[in-house]
Amino acid sequence: MCRCQNPRRRAGDTAPIQSPATPTGDGRQGVAAVRPGSSAPRQVPVAAATSGRALTARQHPGGGRYETCCAQVKAKGAVMNRILGTHKSTLVGLLGGLLVLVLGALFSHQHLGMLFNIPGLLMVFGGTLAATLVSRPVGDVVRVAKSMRTLLHDDDINLDTELKQLLEVAHWYRNGNLGACERALEQIHHPLLRNGAQMVIDREPLDEIIKVMQWRVAGARNREQSDAQILRTMASFAPAFGMLGTLLGLTQILGNLGHAGLGQIGAGMSFALITTLYGIVLANMIFKPLAMKMERCAQQRAVIMNVIQEGVVLLHERRHPLIIRDTLTACMVQQQSTPRPASTLAHAA
Repeated sequence: MCRCQNPRRRAGDTAPIQSPATPTGDGRQGVAAVRPGSSAPRQVPVAAATSGRALTARQHPGGGRYETCCAQVKAKGAVMNRILGTHKSTLVGLLGGLLVLVLGALFSHQHLGMLFNIPGLLMVFGGTLAATLVSRPVGDVVRVAKSMRTLLHDDDINLDTELKQLLEVAHWYRNGNLGACERALEQIHHPLLRNGAQMVIDREPLDEIIKVMQWRVAGARNREQSDAQILRTMASFAPAFGMLGTLLGLTQILGNLGHAGLGQIGAGMSFALITTLYGIVLANMIFKPLAMKMERCAQQRAVIMNVIQEGVVLLHERRHPLIIRDTLTACMVQQQSTPRPASTLAHAA
């Protein structure tokens, strides 16, 4: 876990920084720090207060360091958002697939109306939906239908804003201003981050905080995996019902072969083939790609939730906002390349 790999995360890095490095009594370089509620500065070794970084007076949270930290969050948040990507490609892909079908019909000198067969569409889609309802609870299927909006729109959380609010909470909590912490907490929109920070402010034990957050993360991941599995189930049902429509169309043709005209035979053959087309399109252009998209988004949200858990642990340890920002950025990049389950946080803690 990235907490163990960050060289700044050492014990003793809890004192707010007030002045540049000055010689201490034993000849080592130190900084003057003030405990919350005290006006007398004391000397703190640079290695303990900054973990190897030289600081200036501007870096004190009350004298500009917190503002400098928040000013750098925008660039870091932009990097995170680029890592997470956007969902706009989903809508572009669906429209592109529809355009390919239309252009294929036009270039083959066919009428566009041949691609639309309401009875065939009802048979394939309705049969797929009915089979899904038989195999899955109705509430789960409704939840998947509602989650389609998040796949078609760019609804990722604003990591820039969330990180800035977390740094503000860390700033006030580090200085012992619980009232300001509560006000900053109201601006956090992500439920996991808000609940975790609230538990920290309420002075809950760290192991209890991690346990509750892991339960929430596990529940969210189970729901997302279940939703993706429902879409994959529908992708497996759609071609089967397309073939069912084909068999019904061929049965109609053979049953009327002795006394049916060419018009009736053509209509039956059209129904038989268009249902196969609908089954293939629904399975390979809609259901299966959306299931893969949902799985990828679930992995991205798992990365975000792991990073949020890490931020809550740092908040509980009263780390400086700059250290929290740098650590979470490193965690985001590392876990995006190799996603890990949320349970690894307990071992890292």
